[in-house]
Amino acid sequence: MALVLGALVFVLALGIIGWLQSRGGGTGLQGFNLGDQRVYIFNGYRADEVTWVGVVNFPRGRTARQERNDTRVSLGPRGEDLIRRPDGTLLPPASEPRLYFFDGDELTTFPIEMHEGDWLCIRKPEVGSYGEILERFRRFEK
Repeated sequence: MALVLGALVFVLALGIIGWLQSRGGGTGLQGFNLGDQRVYIFNGYRADEVTWVGVVNFPRGRTARQERNDTRVSLGPRGEDLIRRPDGTLLPPASEPRLYFFDGDELTTFPIEMHEGDWLCIRKPEVGSYGEILERFRRFEK
């Protein structure tokens, strides 16, 4: 009986820990080749809600160092996410969920409403062009 009770408490504790972690937030990153470009999609999330998305492109053949030194979407000195604004300042993502889509240095931004399950329609079926990624995000524009 004590063994069953101990196992039940253990399973319950794991469930609570998992639930608490799912309520937290964090960041994600996916990268892929698209024609002659390398594309990275960064995102912030809290539970099931996407809180911000940053999309950047590079010509293929850039070194990892060149990509890391890019400031369009970067990490600040305390590990915070930063987005480069048109005037060159680096600021955290807005408090409302928002897309930051960079085509080179040109920034397109608008508020979004996305959830974790929405990511599939961004890449599937496969994206044909970099501009098509922006059009797929338009369906989440608020």
